[in-house]
Parts: sequence; structure tokens; C-alpha cells
Amino acid sequence: MRRINIIFGLIIGLSTLCFAQASDSTSFFRAGDKYLSFLVGYNFWNNHFLELGLAHNQLDMQGPHAFGFNYFVSTEIKVGNDLLLGPKIGLWFANGIGIGLNVIYYTDLDSSSWRFRPEFGIGLSRFKIVYGYNIALTNKDFEKVGKNNIGVMVLLGLKKIRDRGNSLKPM
Repeated sequence: MRRINIIFGLIIGLSTLCFAQASDSTSFFRAGDKYLSFLVGYNFWNNHFLELGLAHNQLDMQGPHAFGFNYFVSTEIKVGNDLLLGPKIGLWFANGIGIGLNVIYYTDLDSSSWRFRPEFGIGLSRFKIVYGYNIALTNKDFEKVGKNNIGVMVLLGLKKIRDRGNSLKPM
């Protein structure tokens, strides 16, 4: 047993001294341009909501991998007979996998409820399809909004806010 521990310790110890590649001064990170975009989305499960808003988005490159960071202000509007509005702020990170966080204030103008919605799904720089779970922060008896949500969102570029000299094409 002692011999195995010594051999294992030598392998681990010596492997920390090995280098697979020499250091390179070339950076593989390229910061992309920043855009102000128009947000259009559709959210559904038990209810159907159209989403409209404004977003700030950026597409960066790390080697051959693109990733986007977006934050936005929007409103979810229920499609149907009953009026239900959901002003919302949120952000999402996308690099093939989309991860987002939202805070939504749902109201029918008589009662209301704050909801926190984490999201996970597929996302690129200006596009995402995600599953979200609404967590009631206030008025847990507000039944006009379900707990589960599927969301599809796309950002349509309005204006380049900051030109960083990299012509990364944002989808």
C-alpha cells in the first residue's frame, strides 16, 4: 500500500511540473461591438404573452467560440381577452447555452405579483429559446401566471453604441 501511495504521489507531483504548451503573447479574446436592440419575444405554457422592449447586447469571441451578454427592459403583454401586463428587467448570457435571470411585475390593474424567473436553454448572441420557472416573491395566490414558461426571444439591432474595431457579425 505504501508503494502505491509513493507512486501515485510521484505521478501527481511530477505532472504539475509538465507544460503542454509554451506561453503565447497572442490573445484569443476579441471584444465585439455593443448594440442597442429592439427586443421581440413570445412566452407560453398555460398563457401566451407577447414581449416587447429594448436591450443592450454585445458579442465577443474567445478563440473560435462566440458568446453574447445581453441585458434588457421589456413588457410581457398577455394575448387574449384578459388584460395582464408584466414589466420586466433581465439579463442573459449565451454561448450555445442560454442562461438568464428576470424580475417581472405581473399586474391586471387590480392585483399584482412580483416574480423571479431563472431561465436555461439554447442561446446565441441575439436569440434564445429557454425554459423558465416563475418563483412568486409576493402574492403567491396570483393565479393568472403559471409557474412554467417557454420563451423565444430575438433582438433586432437598432444602433451600434460602441465600435470596438472588431467586425464580429451579431447574428
